[in-house]
Amino acid sequence: TVFTLTSMQGLSLGSCRLTSIPSSIARLIRLQSLDLSSNRLASIPSGVLGLISLQSLDLSNNRISSLPPQAFANMTMLTSVSLIFNPLPCYNSSWPLTILRLDPGLKPCGASSANAA
Repeated sequence: TVFTLTSMQGLSLGSCRLTSIPSSIARLIRLQSLDLSSNRLASIPSGVLGLISLQSLDLSNNRISSLPPQAFANMTMLTSVSLIFNPLPCYNSSWPLTILRLDPGLKPCGASSANAA
């Protein structure tokens, strides 16, 4: 399978109607660019969050509605992450906002409850 090619640096799986990604993607330890755009992913696969060499991650146009606060904490090489066109209700301030592409108007998590008080 493609996940045994540990020296691969780029992988495009955009528009493949994927609903999940095998955890074996974590074997692609040299992967620098991953395009998972325009699929049916409801969450970021755990194997993707372990790709510490990843520099570019495109998750745009999926069904991702939530992410853990520390989703990108171990991915220190990231320079670009696209999450546009996902049903995220808010963003977490611990995400690396300088490299994220989010939908315009998306508010920080907890902002609406603070204003309601």
